[in-house]
Amino acid sequence: MSNTSGKVSSVLVPASFSRDMLSLDDRKSTVGFPKGAGAMVGEGVLLTLGDDEGSSRSEVGLPNALRSLFDSVFLFFLSIGVRRFFFWATEVIVDLEEEAPGVKKPLGFSDKLVETKVTQSERLETKVSSNELAPMSGKIHNNFNGWGVTIYDALDTMWIMGLTEYFEEAVKVIGEASYTTKPKQYVPFFETIIRHLGGLLSAYALSKDPILLQQADRMGEMLLPAFNSESGLPAYAISTRTNATRGGWTGNTLWAEALSNQLEYKYLAHITGKPEYFEKAERCMQLMYEANVTDGIFPTQWNTKTGAPSNNKFSVGAFADSAHEYLLKQWLMTSRSETKIKDLYLNASKSIIEHLLYITPNREMLYVTDADMLKPSPPKPNASPESPRTTTQGATSTPSSIPSGTFEHLSCFLPGLLALGVQTLDLPESEKEIHSWAAEGLAYSCWLTYADMKTGLGPDVMSMKMYPKNEDGLWLPRVEKWKQQGRSGRPPGLREPGAASEKAGRDYTIYNRSYLLRPEALESFYIMWRTTGNPVWRERGWTIFQAIEKYAKTEIGYASIVDVDKSSTKAPVKDEMPSYFLAETLKYLYLLFTDEEIIPLDRTKGIRWIHVPFETFLEHKPPVPTLQPQQGQSPKINSFLRFPEDEYVLSMSLRDPTDRREMPANTNVYVTANCIRGVKKVTPSDWRSYMISCNPDIIFSLSDIPFTTPPYSQKRLTKSIERSALWLAHMLHSGPDSTSTPSNVFVQMVGGASAPARTTFAESLVEVLHGKEADAIQPRKCLDEGVAGYVFDMVPLRLAIEGVQGLSPNHSTIVSLIQASLLVLPPNKPRLVTSARGPHEMLLLIREVGIDLFDTYWAQRAANIGVALDFSFPAPIVTGKRDLGHNLYDTKYTRDFTSMMGNHDKDSAGICLCAACSPYSTPSPEIIRHSSMDEPDKHRDSSDSPNPPYTKAFLHHLLHTHEMSAHSLLAMHNITVMDAFFAGIRGLISHNSASIFEAEIRRFFETYMEDTDDMSRMEPKVFERAEKAWGEVELLRGKGRIARETERVKAESAVAANEVLKKEMEEKGAEGAVNVPLASNGEVMM
Repeated sequence: MSNTSGKVSSVLVPASFSRDMLSLDDRKSTVGFPKGAGAMVGEGVLLTLGDDEGSSRSEVGLPNALRSLFDSVFLFFLSIGVRRFFFWATEVIVDLEEEAPGVKKPLGFSDKLVETKVTQSERLETKVSSNELAPMSGKIHNNFNGWGVTIYDALDTMWIMGLTEYFEEAVKVIGEASYTTKPKQYVPFFETIIRHLGGLLSAYALSKDPILLQQADRMGEMLLPAFNSESGLPAYAISTRTNATRGGWTGNTLWAEALSNQLEYKYLAHITGKPEYFEKAERCMQLMYEANVTDGIFPTQWNTKTGAPSNNKFSVGAFADSAHEYLLKQWLMTSRSETKIKDLYLNASKSIIEHLLYITPNREMLYVTDADMLKPSPPKPNASPESPRTTTQGATSTPSSIPSGTFEHLSCFLPGLLALGVQTLDLPESEKEIHSWAAEGLAYSCWLTYADMKTGLGPDVMSMKMYPKNEDGLWLPRVEKWKQQGRSGRPPGLREPGAASEKAGRDYTIYNRSYLLRPEALESFYIMWRTTGNPVWRERGWTIFQAIEKYAKTEIGYASIVDVDKSSTKAPVKDEMPSYFLAETLKYLYLLFTDEEIIPLDRTKGIRWIHVPFETFLEHKPPVPTLQPQQGQSPKINSFLRFPEDEYVLSMSLRDPTDRREMPANTNVYVTANCIRGVKKVTPSDWRSYMISCNPDIIFSLSDIPFTTPPYSQKRLTKSIERSALWLAHMLHSGPDSTSTPSNVFVQMVGGASAPARTTFAESLVEVLHGKEADAIQPRKCLDEGVAGYVFDMVPLRLAIEGVQGLSPNHSTIVSLIQASLLVLPPNKPRLVTSARGPHEMLLLIREVGIDLFDTYWAQRAANIGVALDFSFPAPIVTGKRDLGHNLYDTKYTRDFTSMMGNHDKDSAGICLCAACSPYSTPSPEIIRHSSMDEPDKHRDSSDSPNPPYTKAFLHHLLHTHEMSAHSLLAMHNITVMDAFFAGIRGLISHNSASIFEAEIRRFFETYMEDTDDMSRMEPKVFERAEKAWGEVELLRGKGRIARETERVKAESAVAANEVLKKEMEEKGAEGAVNVPLASNGEVMM
């Protein structure tokens, strides 16, 4: 963040802004949520929620950044491996009764058709005994432990499709599961993770059903000993009875097995607060970081004992497919913050494109194959240093490959992965171009293998025709040659030859003629449609769906096809229906034809809303910085502060909402603001011109909020209401053009501690104006039509209540006063609270008055006094009470080398991925030595994952040495914790009833109640302890404002006493009274 203003605070958005609120019918009492905002931004207008009959909607033009903020904040979409959709704090609407508006569907398509097919299959698969259905005989295949794999694998599909009845039935069955095994039975780790555990976690992330979390935690703990190898790589199978492990047929760990657990276990650590889940999975990633691989190429087999590669085969097929996906999606799961993971993905993708992408000689089909990689031979002594890639003796310095020519259906996930990377990574244009072409060409080849077949369904494995010289078929050199020759036509591999029969020549032979109901091609078609917008991918998906219906459908399910190129009208089928058919194949088909906003792919960034108090700029003359307009657009303050306009929403108020100092009284003509060099006065005309010049995304109107000592008289409250309304009208005054009229104005609600006064001010906002007053704000009829949201500043509100009651304000009083302001206002505009006192108060304000926005005042205040926050919502399933954070001034943290969100007992609220806590970031050696982390400690466990970059011990040291960096690191961490807290609220509200939300609030209070001494104040005890410790450190060091103030008062008192003594001595006529000796501290020496 820029520190230009010195007072910059980020505003975060909690759960109320949920797209799912559209289905709550204006949050009426039948649902149980309070009326509040819950707005969703459409194309350029703020669409406020009315009832289902279509009530009036306010239209307020909003910038792109704010549109993203209100639309689907913190939406996190992930596809786990090749087996799973995975949603983290997501907001989804699925309504099968209405077709998505504006969606062009293929001729004859019907949502009901897909729904019917899925419903038939789901009904069959939600039986207690179901594992995998035999769709011809009706028998049950007891695959994958006998734990009912289809129920688990299809859970999220049921939820996304709105099949509530079947979902609830499945959850009931899962809640009764015991996960027993026979005495000598071993559970396959990889398959159980991606089907059972992944199914539980994805369904929990969507529904927040505690049964799913309980069973996921139980299963995760049962499978965890699979990581207990010498290297930390997971074993092929584990006995859940004895924790004994068994290796697979290769004797090694396949790369897909090594990494296809990262998202599941790291998310499980996040929601249970158990770091051991994270640490075991992360140990596998550390092996990847440290591996001695060539040119970013990860081989398919790894030695389970040493953790080193054990072969030189590179593939994106059966032994490695999902590992590639987990690289990109882990990076996305960390809010795009962990560069090490991103680099692994980029290096691996680069190697795939360079070494594994080929084209066929006749049809120029682009395909990806396996290859044996030959390590580069060392250069001869007389090798030329001018040629790093080829030496004069012919020795190569980059690896060469021997391709197999095999093209697997499993590899058809790759075009979707590359397209997702183009969508989410900030790639250079040249790389983006290559990745996009590779995605498109590979996706088309996958489609062609379907279109070529007589059934319209793709074979499982093909052997592609190759050039006599392997290197002649490499795709990338051909693309570079095409570029050099002027880019005529489409790039090689993207020229889209038509379908061909076997006689006409397809450039491949079929190796495995089966269609196993696999999802990979449809997965890529879905992502290609979503990232390119090209409807051809929908059309191709629809064609495949029709072929599935024609050839795979049975009376009770869908069967795999034996030979996809048979000429008969009914191809022979296998009596098997894998669980992934419901978990993925039908899910991707469903999503391919539903509203594209159901699961946005591009909402993976956190909120970046920055609030800047303008009072800092008042020190300068003129106060408004010089802003450069950009290509016909109004200049924006964002560019001056170096906040990218398309990523940050920037709001401005005159005063810092967190400033507790008393301010001189306002007058009818100006407002006062505290600045570094004293008090400044700002007129409403000045404020309006400043805001037009700065053009922030949101403007706080001037409000006459008293900051002097209460109580306030009725006359003062009346004056406050009149001035605030008058100044708002001045801000909304219609100018000669649209650019001279500020938009997106948030009004600060006034009225002090008087409920009638607060209601009076609200009524003045909705009162229809007449005459000159109405002319001044045209075309609006009342002030509220120009208001985008409402602000409740808790600092002056608490001061007002204390002045009236003489006591600390209790929560019920605060709620009643806020409700008094909202009585006559529309329920569909955002409500922002500044300076809330902790998560308890925030939860109650969300529940009782529908507050939508909070600032990070509390998190930053905690950082200022040395508190590292450590809590989550929903609260972890644990026994006993917990603190909301750690007072790092406490001496018990002197030797605590854990991260700020964790401790020796491993009962932290979760895993924090901020830059100060993340184990991916490594501090410099100087920091390690400075913090004494190199000294041995009895609490340290050598088997744990690498140390976090900044530990509690190091932060404790920084605080006691008065280093400002401690507070910066704490602020970084605390805001991340609040971010996750709000995401948890949104995820719970989005898909649950008010009763579940209420139950989770109670559980949060029970878990963290001990940390709150007086629920009327909502102030945690950890703050009192930290503030006391902070003060003691300041005094002991003799530095800081407390020490300086104490010394100043002491010196002034000594001088005053000296003056009194001198005067008394003069009056008595004493000699030498003028020269009274003083000590160095100013005291009289007697």
